[in-house]
Formats: sequence, C-alpha cells, structure tokens
Amino acid sequence: MIHSRITVATAVFVGVLSTFTSGAGATNTRTEKANIFVVASKSFCIASGISDVYTGDGKVIFYLTMRNSGSSPGKVNIVPVRHYDDGEMNESPMDMLVDVKVPAHSTKRFRSPAYKYKAHEHEVEACGVKIGSHGEVAIKALHP
Repeated sequence: MIHSRITVATAVFVGVLSTFTSGAGATNTRTEKANIFVVASKSFCIASGISDVYTGDGKVIFYLTMRNSGSSPGKVNIVPVRHYDDGEMNESPMDMLVDVKVPAHSTKRFRSPAYKYKAHEHEVEACGVKIGSHGEVAIKALHP
C-alpha cells in the first residue's frame, strides 16, 4: 500500500511538472537566432596598385563592418569578391574568412588579410562580399 501511494504521488508530481514546463507558460520559450549582415555603407576595400615592382603584384584589403541584429551571437563565413577593370572577377573560396563571430545586438569591424592580385595585368574596379549562401553585397573600392 505504501508503494502504491508513492507511485501515485510521483505520478501527480510528474504531471504537475510537465504541465508547468510544457503548458501555457511555454509560449515564452523561443528559438534565439543570429541575424548577421554586412553594413555596406561602412565597409570598403583598398587596392594598392603595383606594390611589388619585381612581380607587378598588388594587394587588396577588405575592411568590413558586420551587424548582428539577432538575439543570439553567431558566426558567418565571408567570401571577398574582386571585380577587375578587364571584366575578370575573383571570388576564391581560398580567401574565405571562416567563422567570423559577431555578438548579439552589436556591430563589429573586421580587417581581412592582404590578398595578392596581378596589378600589372588589371586593376581592382569594384569590391563586394558574399556572406554564407547569400548573394554578393557591393562595397566601395578605394585606391590610394
């Protein structure tokens, strides 16, 4: 008889607990997500022109301002894109910035490494970035 009372008491407690955690109060639980995007008006690239007189190569550096308007921190992969004056384009996965972290409800600035390009063959005319699987976002291309 004592065993049956413990079983009933346990069943009642578990029933109350499950009602508390999954009942009407559960509507407050939500999935928090990051919403990371590039702030194009505050992002740019700088192309050096010929910086190595022996090879004729130049360098381009991306300065990016990222915003996370989501309620959770997140990270993204960013592919820098270069458009050249002869019509060529470079969006190499080898240049990808991997797992760039942006805290929730914040703005963060990033600087890419200096990427080489053949400045003696063509000049950077425009820049952009691709974040994840989204399309390209154009940013300003500056020349010193």
